[in-house]
Amino acid sequence: MLLVDAANAESDRLSKISSNGGTKKLDSIIEIGRKMYHDLSERGVGIAGISVGGKSKNDQEARVYSQRVFHNAAGLLKNFHIVVFIDEAQNTPVKDSTKGVLDCLHDPPDKIPLLAIFFGLSDTESRLTECGISRPADERVVSLEVLTREDASEAVRGVFKAYNFTGSREDIETWVEHLAKLSQGWPQHVSRVSVAASRVISNNGKQIGEELLKQALEEARRRKESYYAMILRRCSGQPWVYKKLALMAREKNGILSLDEILHIAEFSRTRQGKPVDDFLTDALHAGVLIETREPPNRYRIPIPSLGDYLRSLPEDLPAGI
Repeated sequence: MLLVDAANAESDRLSKISSNGGTKKLDSIIEIGRKMYHDLSERGVGIAGISVGGKSKNDQEARVYSQRVFHNAAGLLKNFHIVVFIDEAQNTPVKDSTKGVLDCLHDPPDKIPLLAIFFGLSDTESRLTECGISRPADERVVSLEVLTREDASEAVRGVFKAYNFTGSREDIETWVEHLAKLSQGWPQHVSRVSVAASRVISNNGKQIGEELLKQALEEARRRKESYYAMILRRCSGQPWVYKKLALMAREKNGILSLDEILHIAEFSRTRQGKPVDDFLTDALHAGVLIETREPPNRYRIPIPSLGDYLRSLPEDLPAGI
C-alpha cells in the first residue's frame, strides 16, 4: 500500500505541472501501474532479493507471468524512453521468477525502449550470467576503479567550497593534497577524510590553517580504520583468516587465484565454530576481495591500506597454517 500511496502522490504532483495531453497519458500510465501492482501482489514476483506479494505456485508460472506483465504494458510504454537502475545486483536470486524479469529487462518485448543498468560488486556479472543474462554487448561491463588523484582532490575541494571554508590558497592546496593522498582514491575514504577535515575546520572557526592539518589527518586515519573494522565485522570467518589472506596477497604481488583462496577457506570457521558457507562470496560481499577482469578469475584486496590493516591484526595464525 505504501507503493500505491507514493504513486498517487507523485501522480498528483506531476498532474499539476503537465499539459492536458500529458496529464491523460500520465493518468493512463499510473492506472496500468496500479493494475500491475495489484496483479503482482496477488501472484507474487521477485527480483534482486526483493519479493512482492504472494508466492506463485511454481517458479515457471512466475516467470511466464512476469513476461506477460511486460507485454501488457508495452502499448503504454512504447513512446517513452525508460531507464531502470538496479542496485545491489550481486544479490539477485537465481530463480525462474527472477530470470523472467531479467529476460524482459535485458531484451524488452514488443520493442519497449527500455535500458536496464545493473550496479553491484565485482561478482555481479557472474551472478547475472547464472540468471540467464549472457553475452552482454561489447564494452557494456564497466569496472569502477578508484578515483585518480586529480578527481579525489577535486572532490575534497568541492567539500571545502560547499562549507565556505577560508584560508590561503597555499594552505588549502596543502590540505587537499594530503587528504587526497590519504584517501587512495577510494570514494568511501574520500568522503570520510573530507568529513574528518571538515569537522576539525568547523570546530576552529572554519579557517583552514597549517597548524590544524596534523589533527585533521589523525582524525581521518581513525575514520579509515573504523571503516575497515566495519568490513571485518561483515565477514563470517575469524579475523586471522583474513590476516592470512592479506599476507598471502603480499607474497603473490597482490593477486590471488581461486585455489589459493579456497586453501585458506578450508580452515575458516564462523563465530559458532562451523565452516563458512561459500567463503569467496562472503569475502567479496564484505568488501575484503574484488574479482579482477584482467587477468580473469583472479582476486585482490581492493584498497592497499585495507591489506595493511588486515596484516596488522593482533590475531596469531594457528600453527601449521
